[in-house]
Amino acid sequence: MSTSPQGTPADRGKLSYGLWLLIGLALLKWFIHLYTNANYGFHRDELLHLAAAHHPAWGYMEFPPMIAWLGWIEQTFIGDSLLATRFLPAVAGAVIVFLTGLMARELQGGRLALALAASCALGAIAYFRNHTLFQPVAFDQLFWTLGAYFLIRYLRTEREGYLLSLGIAIGLGLLTKYTMLIWAVGMAVGLLFYRNGVIVRLKKAWLAVGIAVLIVLPNLIWQWAHGFPAAEHLDQLYAAQLDGQSRLEFFRVQVLAMNPFSLPVWGLGLYFLLARFDKQYRPLGIAFLTALLIMVALNSKPYYFFAAYPALFAAGGVAWEEVLRSRWRLLGWGWILLLLVAAFQYLPKMTPALPIERFAEYAGLEKDSSGRLQGLTSDYADMFGWEEQVTAVDSLYR
Repeated sequence: MSTSPQGTPADRGKLSYGLWLLIGLALLKWFIHLYTNANYGFHRDELLHLAAAHHPAWGYMEFPPMIAWLGWIEQTFIGDSLLATRFLPAVAGAVIVFLTGLMARELQGGRLALALAASCALGAIAYFRNHTLFQPVAFDQLFWTLGAYFLIRYLRTEREGYLLSLGIAIGLGLLTKYTMLIWAVGMAVGLLFYRNGVIVRLKKAWLAVGIAVLIVLPNLIWQWAHGFPAAEHLDQLYAAQLDGQSRLEFFRVQVLAMNPFSLPVWGLGLYFLLARFDKQYRPLGIAFLTALLIMVALNSKPYYFFAAYPALFAAGGVAWEEVLRSRWRLLGWGWILLLLVAAFQYLPKMTPALPIERFAEYAGLEKDSSGRLQGLTSDYADMFGWEEQVTAVDSLYR
């Protein structure tokens, strides 16, 4: 007997309504950022990425070239305002919400599965911050999610063309953030357990590897020509930040950042990937665990792993739809409401939704003798003072 979770026939007949629901949730995600992104000022990292956009290249010391290319596109076709600069990260976040629901659909989920999966992505607390700032992290998460989507498509249909799409996603992801390599290794390990390792005998699988390498090759050549500055930057990062991190803290942050109310969803999703679904989608569960073990072994920053969760949200949505069935389906919709209400309470802390004075009142912050707010998070603090510095320099220059 198949244990693959399925939506009810009525649900499957109404998947078009489910798609409209996904579009609505994705637009809600985008409108949240559209409404809040123009507040405060540029973050110092955004200024670095915009400066790099004026000097397009195949590589930089601190990051791969994708963020600079996207900055060039924004400045050329959208503008250089704060809202324009943060336009593409918001779009990436909305697409992630939509893709999360699509993955649930690929796993044969019904409307509840789609809604629960997409709501977990919408209500992931850390994603509000990740998809606000013009930084590589938003696009890194997008390519991880695309990779998971194409992997699910391949596992469901066994059409080898999806492996080529997966190779493209991995290649573009590597041009965005090198942590994509960890997800690629995880998926490769997972596929080795699929149908007795049939993947190694498929020509298109090796072609997909070649496509990924070909896409990232110019960046590798640039790194080699400049003495691999990325390796030097990584050494500095470990010395300054990573060596002293607690691995226990890594796991604590995962639960809190993704929203504690989504833990039952992605937790059950991981279980179903590994033990249910007729083991068809086990490679995805193995990919998650492999990437997690690598991240922990390398003592990585917790936010590097946030990109892995949309796939588990999708599996969890389908799993809970199967568990609840029609009799308890209302509990699932209630859980969605609870999850989103809990998440939206963090909007002022994770996005510049409130004027800074109102945020200070909301967060209970006090000013010191010089009038500066105490206890402001580093991301918010790094959004202030740049215009004053420019004015001061300009006055001296004149």
